Amino acid sequence: NRLRRNDVSKVETMWHKKYSILDSWFNPDSEYSILQHVGPKGVFLNVLLDKRVLPLVVGFFMTFAMIVFMPVIEYFVNRLLVSAWLWNKWLSWARIVRLGLPFKLMVGQMALGVLGKAFKKLVGKVKDYLVQLECEILDETIPLTMGVPTPAPAGEESAE
Repeated sequence: NRLRRNDVSKVETMWHKKYSILDSWFNPDSEYSILQHVGPKGVFLNVLLDKRVLPLVVGFFMTFAMIVFMPVIEYFVNRLLVSAWLWNKWLSWARIVRLGLPFKLMVGQMALGVLGKAFKKLVGKVKDYLVQLECEILDETIPLTMGVPTPAPAGEESAE
């Protein structure tokens, strides 16, 4: 399952493209789909990881957390803006304030690039955690079949 989530192209080649693993085991419309055994939590994780909505969900939760903690963030920003420490350093950051707009736009673009990379790293860590959780759900819920049960010999009793 982890290989399917990280690099789909390697799944079919493991069996020399003889078996259609992705279409038969992981397609919800297939009668051999293992998704029928995972329950609602497994189906939710599968949809979340398959539909590529994970960055949107992580962004939504980050926005929600920022809205919830906005009074605390606003308090600390206000304390910083009126602090003596910041205004004593005026001579060191006054030149940046008076710089031209193109330089400020370039610095903003670089800051957005750094934030984008950090967001991608966060989404990657969340995806790794969810894939691990999905693997654990699959390990616990997929039934193991060992073939057709054979009846016990006539002289032996079952251990039940």
